[in-house]
Amino acid sequence: MSLQLTAFASLVGRIYDCALLPERWPTTIDAVRAQLGYEIAIMAQHSFPDGRVTLDETANVAAEFEKTRIFFQQDAVALWGGPSFLQQYPVDAPAALSRINPRGMHDPRNAWVREWAAPQGLVDHLALVLARDGGAFGCVGFGRHRSHGTIDDDDVQAAALLVPHLQRAASIGRVLEAHAARALDLATALDSLTTPVFLLAADGRVLHRNTSAAALLELGTPLRLRAEKLGSPIPRVQEALESGLRGCATAVPDARRPFGIPARGDDGMVHALHLLPVSTGTSARRIDVQATAALFVSSPTASRGRSADLVKALYALTPAETRVFELISSGRTLQESAIALGISASTLKTHLLRIFTKVGVRRQADLVRLAAVLEPPVVMG
Repeated sequence: MSLQLTAFASLVGRIYDCALLPERWPTTIDAVRAQLGYEIAIMAQHSFPDGRVTLDETANVAAEFEKTRIFFQQDAVALWGGPSFLQQYPVDAPAALSRINPRGMHDPRNAWVREWAAPQGLVDHLALVLARDGGAFGCVGFGRHRSHGTIDDDDVQAAALLVPHLQRAASIGRVLEAHAARALDLATALDSLTTPVFLLAADGRVLHRNTSAAALLELGTPLRLRAEKLGSPIPRVQEALESGLRGCATAVPDARRPFGIPARGDDGMVHALHLLPVSTGTSARRIDVQATAALFVSSPTASRGRSADLVKALYALTPAETRVFELISSGRTLQESAIALGISASTLKTHLLRIFTKVGVRRQADLVRLAAVLEPPVVMG
């Protein structure tokens, strides 16, 4: 299943919302499941070295199967080749069971297949690594119903777009949880992130800006701070920021949605502003009680290229096309890009047209938007 750009951007926003409010993981994983065309979803994460369960969520699993799933975990892992496979498989590559073990879902000797998957009509399974490091191990699994058939290349590619965002959001959640466990405040936790983050009140007042956000204001970005209120000298950006904050403040919690704002700064760089609503709940101890939204900003000094790597892999771009994509998607003009690459404008345009054909877009602006939603807005320090 291919993933439309607007749907993808919406899912990414919801995923990063879970970084601040982990109680939203169940509805978010359910939204991912439904959008990608799977019957069920299971998310699990354990901390090291104590083995504590830090995430354990399911989506669309019937109650009778929910209460029995823990009894078949070893059987399920065995179909993938055992724990050693899970420890060695690339962390950024979705794994389809039908490709790892083509006969796995048809093995009547396996209790998980016989008593858990088959009765639900599941014919394939997709696994994404959520975390695999010295601090935690976790994954997200999606079960495919027979009505949708087995997992194909498009399904794997669509899921691959979400992998870095799921991993990043889970990592941020771990950082915030660790700070909370040590009775440290949200400001200390946010300062451990290298991506600029502002906590905003409904009227735009800055309740907190982390170290990276403070530095960002000195770099000619489309954001300005006046009388402790965050704004922009660009009318379109200012209107979008005010509109997003009103939506965060007035909508009921379940109706709040992430709000993306593209903008160009004085330095000519394209910035992606991600406005995420926050509210009280089980994570209230983490959030300033006056905070309406958290604004994550893509930094011009942050390393870029994750989006280019993904686009190169997904659409088989050549090295030359990848370099053109990097420049154009960062907001450079055709002339600027040609000069930077040392080629003529006509040669660059030829490469650009090939990129349009492979990616399936028609304008440079579409490449900018594609890069903005693929590039994780949060980078751990």
